[in-house]
Amino acid sequence: MNWIEISANVSSELVEPVVNLFEHYTSEVVVVETLGGFNPDEGQEYPSSDLAKISVYIRNDEFAEDRCVAINGGLRLLKIIKPLEIIPLKTILQEDWENKWKDHFYALEIGKHIVIKPPWVQKEISSDTLFINLNPGMAFGTGHHPTTRMCIELLENYLEVGFRVLDLGAGSGILSFAASGLGASWVIGIDNDEVAIHSAIKGIELNSDINFKGEFLNITIPDERICEMDLTLANISANYFIDNCNDIFHTLRIGGILIASGFLKDNQDLVISNLTKSGFSILKNSVSDDWCAVVMVKN
Repeated sequence: MNWIEISANVSSELVEPVVNLFEHYTSEVVVVETLGGFNPDEGQEYPSSDLAKISVYIRNDEFAEDRCVAINGGLRLLKIIKPLEIIPLKTILQEDWENKWKDHFYALEIGKHIVIKPPWVQKEISSDTLFINLNPGMAFGTGHHPTTRMCIELLENYLEVGFRVLDLGAGSGILSFAASGLGASWVIGIDNDEVAIHSAIKGIELNSDINFKGEFLNITIPDERICEMDLTLANISANYFIDNCNDIFHTLRIGGILIASGFLKDNQDLVISNLTKSGFSILKNSVSDDWCAVVMVKN
């Protein structure tokens, strides 16, 4: 079975109408691709002038022609309201659909000893390398973002064997797996998003070589189960640190380490100030591509 790709480049105002149009004529997933470079958690607003590419993939069966005609007609009607670019139809072979996309994903080396890779990439035998398998489709943290890389690099430097670790906002679980692989005795990854927790739990099987010691929970802090940790990882946002600095403080034992990231350089002083008022002292700060990470200790 081959597939037909139907796509259009539209302004932000037409994203929802075009998605609704595509979903009306097919049960397949609609893909919306937009430009990055902004972070709503940091108070930045979505640039309304940006274009989005919206695509849907329909089965090339006996109903495909009628669906294509109907969708194309809907796009032309929307074009009367607001300019949009209808991209010529593209046929995708089943082989390409299943396999070719994998060629775009590769192993990513982070820090001194850690490699993030898709499961189908064979790992090289190395006694001191920690391999973490992560499906590209798993949301909430892939290792490519500067804040994730900084957290892993700092984790290598500050985690001691036997530490109990909290991964606050665990997402895909990438930082939890790194902590466990580096010698943590127990890791608790928490997130308020059920989809993220589901992705992280699936990652345990993908990373059976790590022998993950810990659990992923769909909870938030404060929680009586989360206290006296040796190290807390929090790769979230400036607003979260400002609003929850006291709760973060109480997750740790005295002398415990906080690795905090997910905020821009413009907000670094504000985040550090609020965490300091809660009782933390700063040990180190790092900056990469305007994103920040800080290491703090609980007094």
